[in-house]
Order: sequence, then C-alpha cells, then structure tokens
Amino acid sequence: MLALGVLVTIGLPMARCGSWVDMMRQILDRARAGLGLGIFVLALAACGGDRPSFTDQVREIAEANRDEQPAMWDVSDEDTQVFLFGTVHTLRPETEWLTGRVRERIEAAKAIYFEADVESQRALDRIEIAIAQFGLYPPGTSLRDVLDDAVEAEIGEASELVGVPLAGFDSYRPWLASLTLAQLASKAQGFDGNAGVEDVLGALAAKTDKPVRYFETGAEQMELFASIPEPVQIKMLAQTAEQMLEDPLMLDRMVAEWAQGDAAGLAAFFEEDEIFGEGPVFETMLKGRNENWVEQIEDLLEAEAGVFFVAVGAGHLVGEASLQAMLRARGHEVVRVDKTNEIRP
Repeated sequence: MLALGVLVTIGLPMARCGSWVDMMRQILDRARAGLGLGIFVLALAACGGDRPSFTDQVREIAEANRDEQPAMWDVSDEDTQVFLFGTVHTLRPETEWLTGRVRERIEAAKAIYFEADVESQRALDRIEIAIAQFGLYPPGTSLRDVLDDAVEAEIGEASELVGVPLAGFDSYRPWLASLTLAQLASKAQGFDGNAGVEDVLGALAAKTDKPVRYFETGAEQMELFASIPEPVQIKMLAQTAEQMLEDPLMLDRMVAEWAQGDAAGLAAFFEEDEIFGEGPVFETMLKGRNENWVEQIEDLLEAEAGVFFVAVGAGHLVGEASLQAMLRARGHEVVRVDKTNEIRP
C-alpha cells in the first residue's frame, strides 16, 4: 500500500500551481462540452488549502537523525564525474535537506540533469496535448464505468478527504486520477510542489547560470503511464485511495527515510509494494526508464568532460533496478558520496 508515496518519488515532477491551473483552464476551454468541470476544480484544489505543521512523529525522526542527509552517488571515468542525487517531487516547506555537499556539486557542475521539463511553455503545451490524448476518456465514457462498487466507494471516500467529489474525476483515466489524487492528498497534508527538490535545485541552477538538461519529456511520462494496462491502473488508483484512508503519515515516513539517507529503508518501501515492486508499473515507470537514462549517462561519460549533476526521483536510485545497479552491471564504478569524496577539477 504505497501508491501516493511512490508517485511523488518516481512520477511526474510537479509543475508550479499557476502553470498547472493555466494548462487545465486551456484544456477546459477547448473541450468544455465533453469534459465538464472536473479538471478545473481539481487544479484549483491542488493549489489551495492550509498547511498543517510537521507531525510530532516526523519531528522526532528528524531530530534523531539531524546529522544525516539525502544520499548521493558518484560515477566517474578519467575526465568525467557524474553525481546522482535522488529527489522527492513535493515536500513540506520546512523540510531541511539542501546541504553544503549538494551546493558544492551544483556549483561545480557544467550542467544539471532533471527527469523532464514541466515549466517551460513549450513543455506545458505538450503536456496539455498529452493529457487530452492519453489521460482523458472520450465523451460517453467515465471513470466510474470501469470501477466496481467496492473500489468506487473507497476512491469516493478518499476524494472527499480533499474536498472533491468522485464525479470530478469522471473524465480521468485511472492513471491520471491516481496522479491527481496523490497530488491533492499531498497538498492537503501540507506538502508543496514548489518546495520539491526539482524546484529548489532549478532555482539554484538559475542563480549559478547552469545549463539544465532533461532525460525525457513530461508528455512522454504521461504516455508511459497510459501504456499500463487499465486493470493495473485501477489497482494503482485504489492503492492511492487506500493509503490516504489507512496510512496518512506514510509519505512523512518515506520523506524521513530519504532525508536521512537511508537508501535501504527507502528501497523497502518499493520492494514490498504489490504494484510498484514488480509487474507492468515497475517495468514501465521504473526499470524501463532507468535503462533509458543509463544509456544517456554512458553517452555523457564518453562524450563530455567535467562535472555533471543528475537529480531524479529517489525511487530510481534504490533497489536492484536502480541507476547505480545498472551502471555497475555495465562495468562502471559507482560509490556513495560522503565527506571524503572530492570534486575533481
């Protein structure tokens, strides 16, 4: 039972709320008759709400591990050094994670790699098209048509927690409903996409005039989600709802594992999950994407010299299908970064 947490560590990085609302408004204007008001209502809800403070449980974890920091790895050859850093796409604003170790490597980097561009107007235009093409049912079909009574009741109960009736999701295919429900739930709990690692590192890159590169596009990510068989998408959606109802502190615990650099603990979240630990979602959204990214990292090692910084969802850097494991299998030495690791000139 993990879908909400996994979606914010391997899924689509969160666009800024203003951009997301604008994009949804454009879709609504273009397809008002067939889509109804669900998208616009959900977009507004995702950007609203009060932020509750850190739970006492997470404060205790943070205090007990205050000297820890998120994990980072180094893969190098003779003239190229690539740092791999796991991200969480949405965080509580008060979460402290940006260390001097990270800042130093950002400053030294010739370029920074993220998963996908979700900020530029060109990227948002393509995401808009992808949502309409891959994420929405045609008129006459609705999400509730594909849900059995028990799953519909559970998802309806979860959607009420974030102030949106289940009917607001009617136009959504299950994968998009799962992503949106996860984003709304994290917002309601006080998490903020603008506090996510990508946004913070992106701002730091802009201040230091670092070029930013991407492994894929947001539209490609949506197409991958849409390629998952619909019965599995429904299980993913049901899992998101179940987690919201039964384990609301799970995301806090997951972030705590990440913030203290416990890669093994974070890997356990994924390996024990029935949807993301194996099967079509694992193969498509984790393993398959990692295989693609490893090839790009190898091309980088071969073609360019200097220091580079890679920041991708933390789920891609844990377990047997991690980027590190794949790079090692191809003969590269990958080491965990600690205070003894140096940045090469």
